[in-house]
Amino acid sequence: MATKARLGGKPMFINLFKNWVHQSILYLDVTEKISRIIIEIVLVLFVYNILEYFFDFNGAYVVIVMLSFIIVHTINWIFNGNWWACIIFAFPKLMNPGEYSTCQYLNNMATRLRNSSSISAILVFGSISREKWHGRSDIDMRILRKTGLFNAISAVMIQMRERFYAFFSKQPLDMYLADNIEFFKNLREDEYPICLLLNDNKVKKIYPTIKEKILKKL
Repeated sequence: MATKARLGGKPMFINLFKNWVHQSILYLDVTEKISRIIIEIVLVLFVYNILEYFFDFNGAYVVIVMLSFIIVHTINWIFNGNWWACIIFAFPKLMNPGEYSTCQYLNNMATRLRNSSSISAILVFGSISREKWHGRSDIDMRILRKTGLFNAISAVMIQMRERFYAFFSKQPLDMYLADNIEFFKNLREDEYPICLLLNDNKVKKIYPTIKEKILKKL
């Protein structure tokens, strides 16, 4: 994503446009990337048929396809993307919900996913892990899934649900799904993650001393 708008500065509307266009598709791991593509194709076909049935476009099928794509891409951007994180990057006066609400939100997420058979670990990076969290910080999160097709599908559904929760909680959740620990090797070395949930020892291959933590402050 582009440079974050600075407190007291001007809004950076270009961040909204860029994020709407790419929606981090090139950064996504394989499972999340494939699922995003499939979801968009299915929804575009669904919206296309609705528009064609209820409206007369005089055979302008290209227009219907483009309009269907714009509608679906926007819905995905809002409800299945990093919406509030993007908004904070664009508008300099917008703040996150605050330390108490953020801790409560993250601890509740760990509780919700504790019994999930498809999640290996939930890790938080970024300013939270560097102990430099502030009122305009987002939540830089990675969810490591377990192997297998069923676990992949389940993890994608969980991720979509958590993004839905984040949207209505106004939490700037910057969350990505990792297929394996290789996904973590390109992250910053000075960000030793905070672990909200640890269901197995996979992630300990690169973070050997990591332990689950209940957040009381950031």
